[in-house]
Amino acid sequence: MNSNSARPLSQLEPLAPTSVVMSSPVVMPPEIMEYYIDILHDHGYPLSACALACKTWLSRVRFHRFAETSLLVRSHKRQVKFHEIMDRDAEISLFVRSLKISGMEFLGHNARWTSTASLTCTRLSCLRSLDIVSFDFRTLTDLTHTLCG
Repeated sequence: MNSNSARPLSQLEPLAPTSVVMSSPVVMPPEIMEYYIDILHDHGYPLSACALACKTWLSRVRFHRFAETSLLVRSHKRQVKFHEIMDRDAEISLFVRSLKISGMEFLGHNARWTSTASLTCTRLSCLRSLDIVSFDFRTLTDLTHTLCG
């Protein structure tokens, strides 16, 4: 019988330390983690948290975060930031499969945006869909110059 049994709690003696066996960390198969990241594909903040939590998850998170990218003509800073991100890590451009460029400007008067759009499209080798919304092009030549430089 234990010497601590039947004594009030305040009079109990501490138990002698026992050896602690450290077990190795549990390693989950990558397919399971990819499945959970795939579930989060429409949830920006949790998806970004996954990218910060584990370096091996970064590629899968980027697959979802950059798959559908939107740029606003009115926000030249956002376009520049997007280019800076691609400059830091060229792999990101491989994840952009759909690009939507939105604006309400007449492009003939915005040479700065025209050059940015051309640069953006030429860098996205995996681009499958390009949506250009709310623009007024005078000619088809203006459109092709904007996209092809």
